[in-house]
Amino acid sequence: MIQIYKEQRENIEARLLGIKNGSTRVIKNALNKAVEIARDDIVKKVQETYTVNPKSAITKTIEIKKANNKDLTASITSRGTAVPLIKFNVRPSKPQYKGKNRSILYAEVKRGEGGIIKRAFVTRGRKTGNLGVFERVETSRYPIYQKYGPSIPTMIGARNIRLHVETNARKILNQFIEEEIEKLIEGKLSTY
Repeated sequence: MIQIYKEQRENIEARLLGIKNGSTRVIKNALNKAVEIARDDIVKKVQETYTVNPKSAITKTIEIKKANNKDLTASITSRGTAVPLIKFNVRPSKPQYKGKNRSILYAEVKRGEGGIIKRAFVTRGRKTGNLGVFERVETSRYPIYQKYGPSIPTMIGARNIRLHVETNARKILNQFIEEEIEKLIEGKLSTY
C-alpha cells in the first residue's frame, strides 16, 4: 500500500503556497500516473515469475480506481478465479490419443519449478469443449477432473511481487509528485 504521509503533504502545500488547490491537483495527478505504471509493473513481474499466458489473462483481472479532487486515493485490485493449468507451460499442449504410449504430462506454473503429473492428460472437456489438463481420480474412465493453477490475485499477492511493485510505485509516485510540482509552478509563473 502506498500512502502520502502528513509531512509529505504539508511539504507540498508549503512549496505551492498561493496556488489554489495546488497540493490536491499535484497529488491527484501523481497518484493516477503512478497507479497506471504500477499496473504495468504488476503484469510484467507476474509474467517474469509465472508462466501464465497470455498477458490479457492478467490484465483483465486488474481494476484501477483513480484519484479525484474529492477522494485522493487510488487503488489497484485484482479479482479472479483459479487459472486452468492449460494456460501455463504444459507439455504436451495438445491432446494425444495413444493410450498407454501417451507421453507423460509436464507442467510448469512458476518459471524453473516444473514437474511431472503422472495421471494427468490434455483433452477437451465434455461440458465446455475447452482444452484443459485433466486427471482421472479412479481407475475407471470417468469421472475426470480439470486441474488448476493459482489465481491471478494469488500470483499478484505473492510476497516478492508485492514488495517489488510497492517499492517501485513509491519511487515513481515521489518522482511524479516532483514533476507535477514543477509543472504547476512553471505554469503559474508563466501566466504572470
